[in-house]
Amino acid sequence: MSLFGNLQDLYKNKDHIKYIDDYDTELVTDEKGKVRKKVTYIGPYIPIKTDIKVCRALFILIDFLSLASTALILFACVIRHTTGSWLVTMMPLLLSLFPSLYLLSGCVLLPMSGAPMKRDRYMHSVIRVFRSSSGIDILMAVVLLAEVAYRAIFRDWLFLRGDIRFLVYVVGAAIINVIIIVLLRRVDLDEREVATRG
Repeated sequence: MSLFGNLQDLYKNKDHIKYIDDYDTELVTDEKGKVRKKVTYIGPYIPIKTDIKVCRALFILIDFLSLASTALILFACVIRHTTGSWLVTMMPLLLSLFPSLYLLSGCVLLPMSGAPMKRDRYMHSVIRVFRSSSGIDILMAVVLLAEVAYRAIFRDWLFLRGDIRFLVYVVGAAIINVIIIVLLRRVDLDEREVATRG
């Protein structure tokens, strides 16, 4: 019995799983006499109120837009432009690759069925996409402000072809992420249970 208790305490260690309180873990003995871990979800569910076909279409569109946003950011990173301050314009752009990866990982987890989402799935999909797109928009704004500041300080208002393409990619990525946020807000989720049990 002490071994069973120690194993149960090990599985209920709250440090290794963020949403461990949403799961009830118990050790059961199967027909062959082996002790196995049985996990039961006891946390809140987030129902999707939007029609399933509309919801699926929105999530698929968000998936494609996230790929387009990441591609534009990658193109902007490798294109040559004349702004001389690499730290000012390129660092925020390179940093935006991190939320882009989170955006893609969140899009992969967006639910394509109308079933209510578990809290961890909700946090790793819907909330991750929203936060990542917001972060990308902030970084794109920093890049654009840095570009304007550089040109104002050095009075360099000559835009070459690479400069124009660079700005088109940055502005395009920012617009796409605003669209992602707008589309995500069109999905009607009942988040009351998360708010009361969070």
